[in-house]
Amino acid sequence: MRVLVFDVETVAAEEELSYRDFSYLKGREPQKTDRELLDELSLNPFLSSVVALAFVLEEEKPLLTVLYLTDREEEAGEGALRYMGKDYPARFYPFHFKELWGDDFYQAEKELIKRFWAVLELASPRLVSFNGKRFDVPFLRIRSFRYDLPVPQPFENGEHLDVLEFLFKGKNFSHSSYSLDFVARHFGLKSPKQRVDGSAVRRLFLEGKYEEVAKYCALDALTLYELYKKLERLVDDREPPTENQLRYLTDLFTKLPTEEADLEWRLARKLTKSSASTLIELLKQLVYNT
Repeated sequence: MRVLVFDVETVAAEEELSYRDFSYLKGREPQKTDRELLDELSLNPFLSSVVALAFVLEEEKPLLTVLYLTDREEEAGEGALRYMGKDYPARFYPFHFKELWGDDFYQAEKELIKRFWAVLELASPRLVSFNGKRFDVPFLRIRSFRYDLPVPQPFENGEHLDVLEFLFKGKNFSHSSYSLDFVARHFGLKSPKQRVDGSAVRRLFLEGKYEEVAKYCALDALTLYELYKKLERLVDDREPPTENQLRYLTDLFTKLPTEEADLEWRLARKLTKSSASTLIELLKQLVYNT
């Protein structure tokens, strides 16, 4: 199974915040100070942008890809990023803008998201995130909708493992208070926050240190990838089906319509692209004993 581990960095257009929007946000959470509201703007997908997105796509070997915004004319490049004593092959894709918060800035963000969607459409992987179901996924969806970009089926309906959710599954912990840095350190992994942390991303971006933001995002993705590898066996150690379930499934297969055209029509009405891929992989394993 292909696995894609991803992380995003976002920056708020604080300078572009209207009084009307600020008043609305203040009315929603009057207990917060003005500074607290402004500090949280980067979490708001209506008022912030994706400035870097890093992902590790694992097929035979993991490959790190980093997409990032920059106001400098740069070419895509290849290299390596070292983490936990290992060198990860990496590809870097800059998306150029000329004016901060100008039309071309948002066009660059749109192109960055489109590139990520193209990878997902092609790979149809298991997605792995950290608190992604609560932040990364809705953020990317809303930014896509802003640009009238269709969100690919693997992102909407494919398999998605939120590592934080997995760790606290069935427990009443407030997992929103645990950062990737904190959790990773307690699994013996090196902190990606030694030189930079999330609170500094906006400052670095506004200072034009785009590569530093991109590297920070990439190290987060590598940290999450290594955390996932530590948990992978537990994730995939699923409870097998019962004898009754197997018997019922076998019986259902024997009752499928025999007319090929009729079967195709029924499947087309019931399956999505993602669920069809999952079913194909299952049947291939059963038919070819792979």
